[in-house]
Amino acid sequence: RTSSLSLCELFERIKAIKAKAEQSEELVSDVCRDIKSLDIAKRNLTLTVTALKRLVMLVTALEQLRTLGACRKYEEASRLIHAVEELAGHFRELRHVNRVADLLEKKSAVMGDLRQQLLDDYASLLAGSVNPDLPEDWGASAACCVDALGPSMRGEVVTKFCLQVLEEYKDIFQPGKEASGLETAERRFSWLDRMLNKYEEKYAATFPEAWRVPCALCENFCHVTRQHLVEILSIKHHTIDPELMVRVLKKSIDYENKLARRYPADETPAAAMAAAAAAQRDAVDYANGAAAFGLKYPDVLGKPVKAVAAAGGAEAAEHAPFAPRFRGIISECFDAYLGSWVQHEERQLLEVLERATASNSDKVTKQYDEAQEDEDDGGSGLLYASAPSLFSDMKVTMNRCTAFSTSNTLFDVFKVFQKVMVQYVDKLNRRLPDKLTAPLDAK
Repeated sequence: RTSSLSLCELFERIKAIKAKAEQSEELVSDVCRDIKSLDIAKRNLTLTVTALKRLVMLVTALEQLRTLGACRKYEEASRLIHAVEELAGHFRELRHVNRVADLLEKKSAVMGDLRQQLLDDYASLLAGSVNPDLPEDWGASAACCVDALGPSMRGEVVTKFCLQVLEEYKDIFQPGKEASGLETAERRFSWLDRMLNKYEEKYAATFPEAWRVPCALCENFCHVTRQHLVEILSIKHHTIDPELMVRVLKKSIDYENKLARRYPADETPAAAMAAAAAAQRDAVDYANGAAAFGLKYPDVLGKPVKAVAAAGGAEAAEHAPFAPRFRGIISECFDAYLGSWVQHEERQLLEVLERATASNSDKVTKQYDEAQEDEDDGGSGLLYASAPSLFSDMKVTMNRCTAFSTSNTLFDVFKVFQKVMVQYVDKLNRRLPDKLTAPLDAK
């Protein structure tokens, strides 16, 4: 009986302990759930506070960027642009919020005004009326600002500068002007040489070497020249002297090769690396930079300096323009109009054929051939006098053609050779007797 009571008491204690364990488990679950809720609330509160700090910084940075741009303090503005771009990136997913959308539109407007002001300042270089508000060494600081705005801005500045430089070229050489003809083509290339020298003297200090402005100027010059020549050839190719056309074509090829040697394609990666290195030198620590500009909460700027510089370098390398393919930019426009030169060469060869096969001049002659000196005929051969003259002129024509074309024009010349040879064979066949009047073995 005593044992039974002890077992009952033991079971009761076990049930009590089990009940207390279940209660403790429920209590722990409630505490963990509350802790998790508090942790989520804390994280959301932290994100909200961080977002508000970034919003305050973005508003302040935009106002300071507008002020710096108006004062043309481009070096300081270039540092602030990086912070503005990063801060704005945190709010792009919140465009549906009206206040955020208005702020991003304001950011676009500030950046647009800064872009236009930079374009106007660079345009004033050639206008002869540089803005008096610009400091003497504004070129280096403006270049930093342009690089901070991205590769597209740099490309726009370089392209507009080149096109503005080429306005003088267009006024002199565009179709309809006195100097637009093919006979003055060499003056076009001389103009570019003078302009490159002028650039080195007056503008090289304003543009960074990594921008490759002279290379871009040459590329735009080639494209404008091509447009001029296409317009001239499309209207006057029937009346232009074929020899003049070929001379201009050869000069164009020579000048293209000269530009290709001066600006080789393998320099492009080096230029991109130089641009990335320059961007890295000009980049500043976001936190320190923000504090220097008086911005609150610099700790909420996300990327460290190295990551930002690396990202900027990668973007610059990705958008870095390839070196232009100078070979063929100008010369390829002649291909469609070389038919007149082929016809001219055909007429020349046919005239040579007529003169060489005239009955009084074309005689059979003996010609010594070293390749046959050991044969039974003593090394002498019979040859029409017209053959050396005709084949020599055909060789000259082929060599002239391969100097500027190895495609369609060379094939057209090959067909001309076929036509000339058919006529030559026909003329030789006419000299044969119609039929033999005596057996070949007659004594």
